[in-house]
Amino acid sequence: MNIATVGVTWSTTNDPAVETARNIRFGQADGAALLLDLYRPAGPDDALPIVVYLHGGGWLVGTRTDREYERAVPLAARGFIVASVEYCLSGAAKFPAQLNDARQAVHWLKTHAAEFGGDGKRIAVSGASAGAHLAALLALAGPDDLVGGSEAERAARGVAADIRAVVSWFPVTDVVGWDVESRTAPPPAAGSFAAQGAARRGWPPPERGAALLGVKHIEEASPAVIASADPRTYIIHAVARTAKQSGRVPPFLVLHGDADSAVGLHHSRLLHEALRKGGVESTLLILVDADHEDPNFGQPVPLAAVAAFLQAALG
Repeated sequence: MNIATVGVTWSTTNDPAVETARNIRFGQADGAALLLDLYRPAGPDDALPIVVYLHGGGWLVGTRTDREYERAVPLAARGFIVASVEYCLSGAAKFPAQLNDARQAVHWLKTHAAEFGGDGKRIAVSGASAGAHLAALLALAGPDDLVGGSEAERAARGVAADIRAVVSWFPVTDVVGWDVESRTAPPPAAGSFAAQGAARRGWPPPERGAALLGVKHIEEASPAVIASADPRTYIIHAVARTAKQSGRVPPFLVLHGDADSAVGLHHSRLLHEALRKGGVESTLLILVDADHEDPNFGQPVPLAAVAAFLQAALG
């Protein structure tokens, strides 16, 4: 028996084996609706695991439809329901608004899973670049960390306990370092991902970490605020918190290219090494000669590795 979503219209994608439902309201921020898009195998007859996806763009640009054919559709074709989620960009709200938007999405997906064929007890989070930074925070920050003021944000603050796996595509880990690196880096090589951004917005790029934290230059942010935006801050507390609940911090799969021109490979190494040191299971997959958002991440081998990791973690 196929499972129908109440009040949602499914349509085809570029893959006949995958269908999508768009513009689903999951919450609000400052009175404005927050939306997500769902992707699932066409005509599911079982409760499928859910993978939340958060787009990149330095918290400054980007939309939930970014990379849908490279990431959301291929993953849905492998037996998952993918929810691509929007969040407030830094031009509209400062941190932790972005995290709290994502928390609302996870809370909504868990609550409404049965309506679209999902299993609310099997949820993973994933993200690319700045979205990977938020995905890590979703899994590591506890219910008393970075809590917003609205009723919806307070209701969604404990979602870390619902997350069973994290896929981190070329994450931003060191927010301060990223701004300093970008500000002092030489112009990027022609044809690189960073050069594409430079052609649109000039060089050096804007200080995206500073914009996220609501300051002009990253050095103006207080050490406490900077620490609050670093996923590594929460690892030890997350391990202790989950151990008290007879659980564990979800495993991480971190993917990065060794030719990344926008977010250096050392960002993934910092996160991977901190997780391992804290006792959290983490696997680092490095793609040789791959740039930021490189098409090679959408090839069969990396996608198969992601699917295998999620299947092992989610069942």
